[in-house]
Amino acid sequence: LVMNGQTFAGMIETELDQTGMPCYLSQGEFEQMIPEGWTKVTDLYRDSDGQYLGPAAGICSCLVQAEQDGLDGIFCVPCDAPFFEAGMIGKLQQFITDDTDAVCIRTSDGHIQTVFGWYSVRCIKPMVNALQTGNRKLITILEQINFKIIDAADAGISEHCFTNINRAEDYKKYC
Repeated sequence: LVMNGQTFAGMIETELDQTGMPCYLSQGEFEQMIPEGWTKVTDLYRDSDGQYLGPAAGICSCLVQAEQDGLDGIFCVPCDAPFFEAGMIGKLQQFITDDTDAVCIRTSDGHIQTVFGWYSVRCIKPMVNALQTGNRKLITILEQINFKIIDAADAGISEHCFTNINRAEDYKKYC
């Protein structure tokens, strides 16, 4: 989708490129254009009918690639969040310790933003186990590991960054 003359993916790409970190793009059901310098990651995990398993599978697949690339973890951003700001990553980094497996933000409405956050490669095994038993919900996977929930206000992160545009009426509202 396009907003202010730029695609959502382009807006997120611009922000992520500012970080200088390696960037992975999880690709499930839809073929996507991969930004220059990014790594395309095809989802490794599917159900018995060959269907993709959603965000948990995409994050897990990217973690597998990150581990192969020698990284300890990755920051995740969904593709439908055009208001994401790269500064969020630096604010989340202060909450990561050596024994932290994941860090996600809770917005003022109590919603835990599981697809925005930091995930350690130590999450791979519990995620694979969950996906293989049919559990696709990130929050239930996160409850099985050393997971930190940080309030957006405590981290100094604007909740506008978490705005997902999934429906036509949302698109009209923001565009």
